[in-house]
Amino acid sequence: PSLTIRLERLSQKTAEVIAILEGDLAPGFEVAAVSLQPNRILLKGTATMLAGIDTVETRSIDLEKASESFKKEVALNLPEVIAVDPPLRFVVAHVEVKERVITRVLESIPVSVKGASAGLRLHPAAITLTVRGPEAIVNTIETDPAFAVTVDLSNLATGTHSLKAVINLPVRTTLVRVSPERFSVNISQ
Repeated sequence: PSLTIRLERLSQKTAEVIAILEGDLAPGFEVAAVSLQPNRILLKGTATMLAGIDTVETRSIDLEKASESFKKEVALNLPEVIAVDPPLRFVVAHVEVKERVITRVLESIPVSVKGASAGLRLHPAAITLTVRGPEAIVNTIETDPAFAVTVDLSNLATGTHSLKAVINLPVRTTLVRVSPERFSVNISQ
């Protein structure tokens, strides 16, 4: 009797490392970028073992309600029979986290009048604003004490006037668009 042993030649190939993210960031935040060090690894094994492997995934990286960027060592999700170079079976993941910035249209915002006299007519009585900023601030802007839209009628004489509203926004927000830009005010005796 004879015994035939077929040995496969060792092979190697370079594969890209892909980060697997799991879980949710803190509300109002998003992943801006993920970088891995190293981001490519050299795999060693038989041609059969390496066939079809073009990328290697990391084990899950838990975002764990993060609200700031972080670095973490994370293992590779790779069978032990495949050797890697460098021989460490982990990478360092740098997850860049940033606040999510949104643009929001606020419709029918009432305009308050400063220095009002009894006989006045403001037209229109509401304004539409487009505001941009961090999601957590923009989504609650109507309840922010810093937010106000006013028309100042102090020291105006009887008659019709065309005025711009004074718009106070919370810090870190930007006014993108205003409609209307001017208000008609009719002051009577």
